[in-house]
Amino acid sequence: MSEHEEIILALKETSSIFSEAAVECLAALFGAEAVVEDEWQVVERLHGEFDRMITMGMANDQYSSLILVAMNEETLCQLLGEDEIDLEYASSALGEFVNTYCALLSDQAIFSDKFGKQIQAVPLLYTGGCPFLPFLTGIEGYLTLDSHRIYVGYTTRKGN
Repeated sequence: MSEHEEIILALKETSSIFSEAAVECLAALFGAEAVVEDEWQVVERLHGEFDRMITMGMANDQYSSLILVAMNEETLCQLLGEDEIDLEYASSALGEFVNTYCALLSDQAIFSDKFGKQIQAVPLLYTGGCPFLPFLTGIEGYLTLDSHRIYVGYTTRKGN
């Protein structure tokens, strides 16, 4: 089995923990009750296209990984209960989300057994665009919060 096939299999075997951790993260940080929109899918590259996106790298001796969380400005404002959000506040709030999401994933034995404990990097906020991640197989899905969508993706590869 190739490394790429091993990663696809590992993501499929652990798929439910990614959506469960995202729902738990939103509830813990923001008191928001989100719903998993559809079954999350293993994809050849992550596809988040929203006003606000944050990425955070994670790595250990075996894997280099990336979390991508994205949402539109209106969704972020609703989530935070604000009419407007400046970039510093958006970065702080979304940074807390990816940090907590990473911790919730790492606390899951099935995740740690497959991908090991990974050290987090500094989160990076992007505005008004779409990062293109062509070679990073991952898992992605959407949460629905009222009528708003929140995108969450995780991608990994062997090596760092």
